[in-house]
Amino acid sequence: MIYKSERELTRDLSAGLLHKAYLFYGKENYLKSAYLGRILKATFPNGESAFDLVRLDGKKLSPQQLFDATEPMPLTGAKRCVVVDDFDTGQLSDSEVKEICGVMEDLPPSTVLIMVTRTADLDTKKAAGKKLLASVDKAGGAMELKGRTGNELTSFVVTRAQKAGCEMSNDNARLLIERCSDDMDILAGEVDKLTAYQGKGEITEESIKKVSCAVVEGDVYALSKLLLQGNMNGAMKAVDALFTMRHPASAMIASLCYAFIDLYRADAGRRAGKTAGEIASDFSYRFEFRVTNAMRDSRSINRARIGRAIEILTQSDIDLKSAKVEERVLVETAIMRVYLALKGENALC
Repeated sequence: MIYKSERELTRDLSAGLLHKAYLFYGKENYLKSAYLGRILKATFPNGESAFDLVRLDGKKLSPQQLFDATEPMPLTGAKRCVVVDDFDTGQLSDSEVKEICGVMEDLPPSTVLIMVTRTADLDTKKAAGKKLLASVDKAGGAMELKGRTGNELTSFVVTRAQKAGCEMSNDNARLLIERCSDDMDILAGEVDKLTAYQGKGEITEESIKKVSCAVVEGDVYALSKLLLQGNMNGAMKAVDALFTMRHPASAMIASLCYAFIDLYRADAGRRAGKTAGEIASDFSYRFEFRVTNAMRDSRSINRARIGRAIEILTQSDIDLKSAKVEERVLVETAIMRVYLALKGENALC
């Protein structure tokens, strides 16, 4: 079967329903690893078997190798499990995909096959991807794990902190997501760092800013707020920190432009009587709180000035990619021009 939601998959696993074959694909590697672990636990309730658990490199997989691994009877228990990690159909010919599908559809009753994509995701629009999904649909279960969004991701962060003996508010969980991305592997590591640092008690905004490693988008969104506040000194310190961490200039300009596009959309949506949820849906935002923050921050600034900031950053991006310029000079000049544009001054703009 093709699972449409994690709830369906979790329901079957909780009920003890174990398929002969599984395929996990999609962008969220953390969830792939989590469900792989759950299926292994269900397959080997008394602990993994060195004899009956076989792990294959999905980048080098051949039909013969898969057949040889899945055919033997279990030696120490009721089940044999074969894990194909980092599975990649791109390195297989059409005939090899067909053979692998044949092996999958004719697995012994005592074998559980788990195939997981990692570096190269499954392209379900191509013939190989379609054929593979059709075979898994017959033989077992497939699930695209896209990652969690909104309240689900916030809950993941809060719950992980609580399991380690700490507390974290929803607002601070959203701050961590905004700073560190929505990748669950990254977030899990950041929460673990924070709980180790905190020990017990409440994880504060101060702790998050002190301990967590912000991705360029998170730091640049903080930079946009400093510009909105008219804090040029703070903005230049933020730029200096970004260059010290060797963030690419192109990523800085692009992320800053996206931050101001968020503000422009939020302001336009508010004037049209839209809610944050409606704006998030209209523009396919994964997180409504990003729109909520933009609606709040855009209230005190003229929309035309936001538009001018976007024009400046767009031109800076073009200059960065097409002209031989000193990257730091270009970024700092763009920041100064945006600062002046937000103040309504025309100098250098």
